[in-house]
This record gives sequence, C-alpha cells and structure tokens, in this order.
Amino acid sequence: MVPTWTTNKGQDDLIWYKALKQDDGSYKARIDYSRHQYEFGNYTVHAYFKDSTGKMNWLGNTSVDFPKPSNYGKGYPVKWMGEKKYSGVVTHVDENPVYSDTNRVNIDRIVIHHNAGMSDEGARATWYIRNGNETSAHYQVTPDKVWGVVPENEVAWHAGHYPTNQRSIGIEHLNNSLGPNWTIAEETYRNSAKLIADISIRYNIPLDHTHVIGHDEVTETLCPGGIDMDKLLSMARAERAKLENTTMPKTSAVPSPVTPQKVEIPYYSQLDSRWSSKRYGHYLFGPTGCVPTSLAMIFSGLSGKTVLPTQVGDYIYQNTAAFNKLGPGTASNGIAKAIDKWGYKHQVLKSPEAIKNSLLSGNPVLLAVGPSVFVNYPSTHEIVLSDYQNGKVKVSDPYTKSLSGWHSLDYLWNVRSRVAEDNELGSPAIAVKRF
Repeated sequence: MVPTWTTNKGQDDLIWYKALKQDDGSYKARIDYSRHQYEFGNYTVHAYFKDSTGKMNWLGNTSVDFPKPSNYGKGYPVKWMGEKKYSGVVTHVDENPVYSDTNRVNIDRIVIHHNAGMSDEGARATWYIRNGNETSAHYQVTPDKVWGVVPENEVAWHAGHYPTNQRSIGIEHLNNSLGPNWTIAEETYRNSAKLIADISIRYNIPLDHTHVIGHDEVTETLCPGGIDMDKLLSMARAERAKLENTTMPKTSAVPSPVTPQKVEIPYYSQLDSRWSSKRYGHYLFGPTGCVPTSLAMIFSGLSGKTVLPTQVGDYIYQNTAAFNKLGPGTASNGIAKAIDKWGYKHQVLKSPEAIKNSLLSGNPVLLAVGPSVFVNYPSTHEIVLSDYQNGKVKVSDPYTKSLSGWHSLDYLWNVRSRVAEDNELGSPAIAVKRF
C-alpha cells in the first residue's frame, strides 16, 4: 500500500493506493493527482506491506516534486458571442431569450441534470422566457451536440437553490430512455466529459463528488435520473488528463517511518441506566440518544479522557435545535456543531472509499444507517466506525452491543440513511478529524 498526500496540506488529502507487482519483481502504484484536487508541487509518498496476519508494516518513504505543466489551465479556447462566454467545446448556441441574471459569484461547482425527456428541442424550449417556466441551464448535451444556452458569465436558474445557481454551472443531458431508468447515451457521456473537463480546468474546480454534484444533492428531486455520476467523473478526469498531458514523475523509497494513528474507541450504551431515563424534551435518552452516545465514544477515544453521552447530549440539546426538538433523534447539523465544540474537525464523506481512507488515516467515522440489521423501518440509527481491514470496518453500535464488530463496508454503504435529517451536510457519513 502506498499512502500519498500533498506536502503543503499535511494529510488532509491522504489517499491509499495499491501497488501492483511488475514482471521484474518490482511494485508500481499510479498516483492520480485528480484525487488530490489537482495539486501541483511536492508530494509525500510512503510504502507499507501487509503481512500474513493483516498487520501493516512500514517500508520507507520519499517525496517528489510534481511541477505545473506549461499548458495547465488552458482547456479549449473560450467562445465569445459579444459579451457572452461559452466553453470551446460548444458546437451550437441557442440564442432564444432564456431565464438568467448577472449576479455571479466565484464559480466552484458543476451541477448535473437530465432532461427527463428524449426531445432536445423540447427540453431547450422549456427554458425560453416566452414559456414562463423560470428555469434554464448553461449547457445542453446530446449525443452529437453541445448547446450553449446561458453564458457562463451569467447565472442560470437550474438548481432550485439560488446561492448554488450563483456559484455553479448547470449542465443538462438528453435522455435516450424514459422512466424509470432515464439513461443517457454513451456519446452524451463523452461529450459531457469533455465539457466538464474544460470547465474544471478554466475554473480550477476539482473533479470530485463535492464539486461536481447531481441536482438531487442540492434540492429534493429525482434529477439527474439514471446518469452514473461515478462514470461521468471518471471520464471527465481522463479528458482533463488529456488536455493537461500530465504524468506523475517516478519515485523511489527511502526510510523514515510515519505510521497512521489508530484510535481505541471505548464502548458506551445509550441504554445504560445512568442516563437512559434522562429526558430531553418529549423523549427519553435511551431510545433517542444514539448520536450523543456515538460522539461520546469518539471524543473519549481521541482525547484519552472520559466524555459521557449526557455531556454531548446536554450540549446539542441546549445549543441547537437538532436533538429531540423537531422530533426524536439528532439531525446531522447537530453532529457537526458538537464535533467543532469538542475541538475537532468534521469532514463529510460521500463514498465507501472516502470512509476507508478516513479510517486508515486514524479518523473515526459516524454513519447513519436505515433499515438493516441495526434498525427497523422507518427509524434510522447512528453507529461508529473505527477501523478498516480487507473490505470490512469495525463497528460500535450504541444500542445493541452484540452487533458491534466487523461488518462489510459495502453493506453499510448500501444501507446508509437516505433520510433528509441525516443528510443535511450532504452525506450520512461524517469523519471526526484532529486538526
């Protein structure tokens, strides 16, 4: 395993890569700089091997300079039509008046949409001012065309959330099938990937799930339908690499060990008689205190000092509206505030790989799960993840201690909560990081 991070960011962007054995007996790992927010400069690289017991053993480390290429940030030549700015990927411009305004702020997001239809002309017509729908998008992508609609230097009305509209570029996609699948053609993926790559270069937008998002991550909607966001991002990264023509220089390992810190998490039960009967609002702590109990486990483990579930519960209840005030349980914004209060940093994790990397870096994770072995419908439940090995994570369940132990990460991700209160931050998985 080859943990790698950009030196100037500490380990905030640490990624563990797998090294593959070559024919000559050596091992090689490909470092994808798109996963490090396209950072140039010095990278720190370590090497570990796993022995027969599963223990990670340090081999050595090195650092390498990755200079910015001369053609970085150029992308395709921008197309101007008077004062209107479009990507050079555009093949056609729709000049019909559409809904937009000029209250732009710094552009740092790309929002992905689907037409929910198979008519290119019909989709664009819905954005025309004469039709009165008060919606629009910057681009419309089809298998053989990339339409410029709202220029990039204007705000398109596409996300259903005006601050997001101001900071983002909205890309619509023509479907090649109707519901419930709402797929798009392979050629549409390719055209969109080129467009996204170009936009990401010109605005220095990282190609990740934080900065390139589906419409359903902004507002409650079924859009972007059946578009595979992982596939689209992967294709966009490949297109960006072609545009920048960049490769990481080769490295060699030299000894100087740094071992990720593992955290021993103590166990607390929300049903403990010391606090299960304590009332917060209309509800008892026992049935509703999974979040404060989970946080208390993590805070105690990270600090080496005892932090009781009621200390966390008292803080969230007294200082936020997130715990037992709008209903039983704790919304995720209360989790973030408690993490900040105890002097740590919260990080929203949007994929199983992000959870794995967090745990391998020594940062425990809270995960809200829906109907599963842990909880029955319609309830959700918070659990603690504290370690990762061979596709499984170590779970501490504050309600049912017998369910604590090793569980498949893929299973946990599949049963993650989809409830709005658990996803207020963008995902039900939240890492607790030391600064």
